[in-house]
Parts: sequence; structure tokens; C-alpha cells
Amino acid sequence: MADLRRTAPEVYPGPRHREKINRLKYIIRGLWFFKDTTALMTMLSDPRLATLCKSFPRLVSKLQWPFITSRHSNPQKLAALRAHYTFFTEHLSPSIQEAISCGKNWPLLDVPVDENERIGIVLRQANYEKEGELAVSLLSLTTDEMMCTATFTLVQCTPTVREIVIGGLQGHDFKDDKARIVGITRGLKGLRPKALLLFALRQIAMAWNCTSLLAVGNTLHIYSSARKRKDLAADYDAFWMESGGTLNADGFFNLPIAPPVRDISELKANKRSTYRQRYTLLDTLAASIRAAAADRTPDTTLAQPTSGAQ
Repeated sequence: MADLRRTAPEVYPGPRHREKINRLKYIIRGLWFFKDTTALMTMLSDPRLATLCKSFPRLVSKLQWPFITSRHSNPQKLAALRAHYTFFTEHLSPSIQEAISCGKNWPLLDVPVDENERIGIVLRQANYEKEGELAVSLLSLTTDEMMCTATFTLVQCTPTVREIVIGGLQGHDFKDDKARIVGITRGLKGLRPKALLLFALRQIAMAWNCTSLLAVGNTLHIYSSARKRKDLAADYDAFWMESGGTLNADGFFNLPIAPPVRDISELKANKRSTYRQRYTLLDTLAASIRAAAADRTPDTTLAQPTSGAQ
């Protein structure tokens, strides 16, 4: 009870009547599933998470809302959070931990796509907090606008299993979005921005030695309920299938971490040159992303053929 009363003003700050009501609801919900709430509070009391919790005080309320999927129970949410923050504190480099804990972006990629646009990919704490704990975002370094974001959680972290679940993939509004997306796609040799984002997440999974990569389908998304379905703008199922995913019986898509490169000889002759250029570019980007995710200097001479990004 004391922890709930102490954290309530941090989760719902402000003097207005609405915030006061929300603080009361937060305490009541926390008491309703007291055992799980206590376990979460204990986990987040780790001194290594102190800065993160100060920067993101709503972490303590994670069990009170849908998280990762619309069907996760509180024990499942707690298990996912425990695995994620075990990985965060024990396996991420101190530099990445510090940046994310302070609410800063960790740069993964910086690449010019044409004479007018330079894009970057960053790793950061998720702001779509119901969809996951971390995010990779594509942004314009020219205009400092966010373009799209994939939100994910490392839901298993054992000596033999490391599993990432992607809980959301969001596009953002930005100036002249359609024309700029066309320009970025052209500059990336036909690779669309969201496909580049998934490509980056696959490289992160490799750098972190993950054994599987899952993604929520339409029926599992946190906004899949009848009341919230209008907020689910994207067709997740179509994108995951297009990206080589296979639908499991539990509603998750299983995505290959390193999908095979398309056979150039099977493509039409007028497309082969573009695909060769794309794969050469992706090999270089892959080495840079993996190095940044592991916080080391990239060695492009060791870049392996990657992709399958369509």
C-alpha cells in the first residue's frame, strides 16, 4: 500500500480532479492484484533501474493495462517484464542502458538517401507503452521528424532462449509524407521505410543473439477489441506475411531472423541490377546496425548476406 501511495503522484501527476481520480484508481487496481503488483515493484527496485524508473514513472503501472497483446494475463505480463529487464540490466552495454534510461535515443544508423534527405534509425524506450518496452524508430535527420516506429519486448531471456515479440508497428504523420516516402524508397533501392525498420530490428535480434522473433497479428494487437478496433489502422497480418512470417495457432507470427536473399537469377532482367545494389547496401547497413546494437565498432568486411526484406 505504501509503494502505491508513494508512486501514484508520479504516475498521475497534477492537481486537477481527473488526476486525483486516476491516482485513486491506480491504488485500487494495485491492491486488487496485490501479489503481482508487489512482485513488479520489487523487480523495479533494482538500483540499476532507478534512472529508468525516474525517467519513465509509469513503468510501475504496467500491469494495469493491456500489454504486448490484448490477451496477456498479469502473470504473463510480469514474466515478460522480468525477462526484458533481466536482459536490459545484464546484457545491454552500460552506454546503451544509460542513454535509454535517461530518455535519450541510441543511434543505430545514419544514411543519406538523396540530396534532400538523410535518415536515421534509433533505439529508445517505447512511448507506445502498451505495445512493448523498447522501440526502433526511423526518423528524418534533415527535419528531425519521426517517420515510423516498431515497438518490442524481449519476453524470454535464458541461457538457451532469447525471444523478441513485436507488439506494434506505427507510421507517423510528417510533412510531405507521401513524396518523401517515395524518395526514401528510391534512395534505398526499392526498400520501403517500414521494411527497413523491420530489417533493422532483425539485425538487433542477431546482435543480441536472439533465437526467435515473433510479432502480434491483428487478433492479438492491444487494440483488437471491438471497442478499440477503429484505432488499429494497419493490417499487421498482411505486413508480417509479406515479410516472410508464418501465422502460429496462438495468433503470433513467427518471423525469420535472417531470411534468405532472393535469387537474382530468378528476377526479371530489368530488376537484377537494382536488387544487386539493394543487397550491397543492406550488407553495409546490417554491419553498422549490429555494431551499434552491440556498442562496438562496425566491421563491414565481416558483413554477411542478409535481408529478404521485400
